[in-house]
Amino acid sequence: MERKKISAAGNSRAAFIGRSLLSLLLCAALAPAAGCARGALPPETGSTEDTSDTAEAPSANVTEEETTAAADETTAPSDDGTYSLDGRRVIFIGNSMIYFGGVVSKGGYRGRDTGWFYRICRENGDDTEVIDCTYGGHHLYDYTEAGCRTKGCDVGIGGDLLSGLDLSSFDVVFISESGDNNANFVRDVENVMKRFPRPDTKFVYMCHTYSYSSGHTKVTGKLGELRDMGVIIADWGHVCFDIYKGLAKIPDSVIKYEKNTFVNKTSSDGHHPNPLAGYVATLTCYCAVTGKSAVGMDPLSLRKVSFGAGVPFDSYAAKYYTAGSSNFAEVFDSPADIAGIQKLVDKYVARWK
Repeated sequence: MERKKISAAGNSRAAFIGRSLLSLLLCAALAPAAGCARGALPPETGSTEDTSDTAEAPSANVTEEETTAAADETTAPSDDGTYSLDGRRVIFIGNSMIYFGGVVSKGGYRGRDTGWFYRICRENGDDTEVIDCTYGGHHLYDYTEAGCRTKGCDVGIGGDLLSGLDLSSFDVVFISESGDNNANFVRDVENVMKRFPRPDTKFVYMCHTYSYSSGHTKVTGKLGELRDMGVIIADWGHVCFDIYKGLAKIPDSVIKYEKNTFVNKTSSDGHHPNPLAGYVATLTCYCAVTGKSAVGMDPLSLRKVSFGAGVPFDSYAAKYYTAGSSNFAEVFDSPADIAGIQKLVDKYVARWK
């Protein structure tokens, strides 16, 4: 899909030329007393911005290429190929497949979230604003301009969870499908993307474990197509699935991995991600966007995050393993296993680059 291209440099050049002419007129009127240097710009009146740390204004003979580069500087990757989330605004769109594992916290729709993704950002030095637009049972098509069609769309704030938000303000958009094998998956992703007008907004698809365990090839089989559209793939569910299927090994581990290690087990829930899966999801999302390695990003915030319907880590097993048991807490207590999972996250992120 070709997204509409808008040149930020065009507006920058127009503003720059206007301010440069104003500068020359002022200098002509005040010279020589004012001592205006060529290309210097007068301060903007009424501005309260602290400019003590800002860069010097470009000279009047700056080239078009240099101006374009300056305009794009805020969205360009750093010299080491990483992308900083510091000062960025991100949004999560989807359902319980995101919030159950604590990536964001349940509730607080359209509001600032302090779930695990927010905390991982802070632990890595990033002051990132996270907005939560997840709601249980929602599908991607409920976030398109066509409006919400799922039962329970009226959540007290209107059916459209994106309504009222400045969608041009988001730097990164994380999206995840429901537990359906959606034949219109790519079309629905495209229709969600169309609502965000900025051409430099990054989109990330979070593929959960249920899509793999249920053989939903209409989703998993289309990830390559999404990547070709420019969507970043955070294939966290594949990491969990391959570990408990024995397709991916963790060196020096003495833990027996099973489906319940990552997935709930109650009489009605054998599909939602648990805190360990949420940790994998959070790392995968963060690393897929930033290009940083997951190695060393330990689960420091484990007991500061709420999971599922809003329970703390220590209460999770009692609530969500009433029809079985899980050793997910044992994994968190094993430095070797956590280190092995971090390395696998790096490996699976690299597959989609």
